[in-house]
Amino acid sequence: MKIVWLADYGVKDHHGGAQQTNELMIQKGRELGHEIEEITIKNYHRPETGSFVILNNVRMFWETIRSELLWMIDNTRYVRYEHDYLFDFMEKDFALKMFRQSVLNVFLSPLHFETNQTVYHNFKLQNVFIQPSPIDTSKFNTDGYNPEENSVLYCGSLSGHKGIENLVEYAKDSRSLKFTFVGWKEGIGNEVTKDLPSNCECIDPIPHKDISDFYKKFEYFIHLPLWNEPFGRTVMEAFLCNCELIVDFKKIGCLSFDEIVKPVLHGEVRPVKEFLEKAPANFWEKIDAIY
Repeated sequence: MKIVWLADYGVKDHHGGAQQTNELMIQKGRELGHEIEEITIKNYHRPETGSFVILNNVRMFWETIRSELLWMIDNTRYVRYEHDYLFDFMEKDFALKMFRQSVLNVFLSPLHFETNQTVYHNFKLQNVFIQPSPIDTSKFNTDGYNPEENSVLYCGSLSGHKGIENLVEYAKDSRSLKFTFVGWKEGIGNEVTKDLPSNCECIDPIPHKDISDFYKKFEYFIHLPLWNEPFGRTVMEAFLCNCELIVDFKKIGCLSFDEIVKPVLHGEVRPVKEFLEKAPANFWEKIDAIY
């Protein structure tokens, strides 16, 4: 049976971590023999009634073709593969309906799941699977790590919820460090990055195929988000490349896994690498069991 993978964007449309995660998961699924059709907001057409759907990020669907999303949850068998938070943009009753009618609810970390539980007042959700995002460890590794002394990198969305103001304040208090912010400016990030401290620079996004070599030029990686980061792909990519982390451990999902946070605290890359390498196979084993 064909699997429909539905998401707002693909990797050609957006550079975010959700798109990188989806790309790796879809690639693994096809390697395992699954026929997977990718549907985004740009090429949308209604799946057949009864289709098996991986229902991924849906903010743009909700904002532009809500009726199709409503149709889908009542007329397909779907897995809710959550990357962000429905409560940011969707009415509570519909969000809970989407979770409850799903044959499986996948969250990216214990923190990601617990945040949803708290917002929805500890709703009783069945069929929960907590699964870290996959990372290509053949690319993100310690080979060739040669950092500039006192260099600090942030990579990703330069926006309010991602903590751009926290990064700038930290830089102001850390004049001995040189900060490089890489990414796309969104919301308040457009204003904040106009007047940066002298020890900061802001550069455009770097293609994901080149980013691993870029990580290896930095001694530290920083991430101080305002929201509870569902996973934090860039944090793991940087750590696997041997960067020391400057992070808020309580607000980053990947660091809520015991299998990750304990070795991170001791600077042990290998256990983290091995844990993340299992993610794609574990995901598809769970899908195979229900579809």
